[in-house]
Amino acid sequence: MAADCPEVGSTNPDIAGLGIVIAFAFQAGISLVLSIWSLLLWKPGMAYLLDDDMVIAFNLGDARGAQRTLSNFYRQHESSWIPLKRTIDGILLTISDTQTVNGLSLLIAGLAQYKSLSLYHMHIIYDTVNFTAISICGSLANVYGQDKKSRNSRLYAFVTFMALYLAFSVVFAIKLRSWDLAESSQCYNYGLISSPNHGHPSVDIIYVSITCFWCLCALIDCAALQSSFMSRRWQEERNRSNHILGLIVPPLEQLATGIVLLAMLQYPVHLYMVIALRISNEGNLSGDSENTWGFGQIVALVTAFSTLMECVRGRSDCVEEIKQLEEAARREEVARREEVTRREEAGELNAEARN
Repeated sequence: MAADCPEVGSTNPDIAGLGIVIAFAFQAGISLVLSIWSLLLWKPGMAYLLDDDMVIAFNLGDARGAQRTLSNFYRQHESSWIPLKRTIDGILLTISDTQTVNGLSLLIAGLAQYKSLSLYHMHIIYDTVNFTAISICGSLANVYGQDKKSRNSRLYAFVTFMALYLAFSVVFAIKLRSWDLAESSQCYNYGLISSPNHGHPSVDIIYVSITCFWCLCALIDCAALQSSFMSRRWQEERNRSNHILGLIVPPLEQLATGIVLLAMLQYPVHLYMVIALRISNEGNLSGDSENTWGFGQIVALVTAFSTLMECVRGRSDCVEEIKQLEEAARREEVARREEVTRREEAGELNAEARN
């Protein structure tokens, strides 16, 4: 059976190589799991998920009973959950910083070579850099207000990423209009990502438009979450002074939960798209296989490995901190009991002296 696009273009392992895709997808997946975990350890976030309206909407049963159970459970484990959340948030910041640098590098390379890059590789870059946006959302949804020393540098990197992401999306959408099955590098095989009767490149431009808008909405929400406008103290004062504005602007926990959900829904879309594109087109690329392990792919995997090591180191630090807190709590309990015993003995001596 003849391929729809027999000449997809030349291989480019430094852009669409297996190591590049694994590194970006792995770190985005880790950040997504950790962001959900961090959200579950955050009492206001869980309280929002168990709000009366949410429970009724999803028919989950007794909202007040669930809230009481959560409050009691959180109170029992609060001493260990607080350092655990702090550790997870620190790992999320590290992943976000790494992914942002890698994503910026990929976007700059893509924009610098957009004239020579094939539509296939432009598509791979587009879906891959969306993994960076997922990591950023997973991080900023949980670590707002933390690490203020690096806040400005992260803000500059965040704004730069948004600008380059939007620019690349526009350039990619425009270049898709040059779609031509008879010309090399101006098409790709789409058997696993759309039905044969869908018109190309119209359906591809629609995909880019929807997912780009989706991603930018999540990133803009992240920016709003980091602003002083979303601080809890400011929100309380705002709600007292302007009830209508309080209804329009969502509370902190609602916005943070929404960002995590937006990021969670993006991940399987872009993961499937990257895998499907590589499977459909790897046989129609000229040159060596993109699975060849070159310098760029190895460097990308090393950064992914450093993320894994950060998780292991963070777990060790967290376990040590929890042990220290438990030891301090035990010493405090022993001191309290000794004080009670001392007072009881003093009371008995005073009673004997009066007798």
